[in-house]
Amino acid sequence: QLAEWDFDDPVFDEISEEAKDFISNLLVLAARKRHSVDQCLSHRWFSIKKGKKLKTDRLKAFTARRKWKRAITAIRSTNFLSRILGSRGADSDKKS
Repeated sequence: QLAEWDFDDPVFDEISEEAKDFISNLLVLAARKRHSVDQCLSHRWFSIKKGKKLKTDRLKAFTARRKWKRAITAIRSTNFLSRILGSRGADSDKKS
């Protein structure tokens, strides 16, 4: 099995090397070699002062899109169940 990734995407341009190292230590395929909770909490990335805030525009757009999709799915499910239950009622009316 291969577990390959890189930080070449422009999204990672403003991410610190410490943060990239932290992420790399979490994305280790072999669980025994992956950092433990204690190792993660003592990682140097947690001890540096954060100077820059991350841009959250894409996260906000993703969250909004996900909420929209959930709403659409709920409406479709409700309509589907209404059709099923409505057709059952019509079938029982015909038998009477």
